[in-house]
Amino acid sequence: MASPTDILIKDRYSRVWVYDQNLNLLWSFHKGITGHFPYTIDIDGDGKEEMFIGYASNYRGESHYPKL
Repeated sequence: MASPTDILIKDRYSRVWVYDQNLNLLWSFHKGITGHFPYTIDIDGDGKEEMFIGYASNYRGESHYPKL
């Protein structure tokens, strides 16, 4: 995520929202199955965590590893 204070919220099946610390919507994701447990980790060493939400997305919500 872009900063340690960003907030990731997901519904039960297919939607994810990311808000900043002031609750401004940064981006949303409405594609397919999100899985049960979103997970964030910096896997490429750029200092920003990527999100694994049934898909791998970068901190802007863009598909980071579309071939996985």
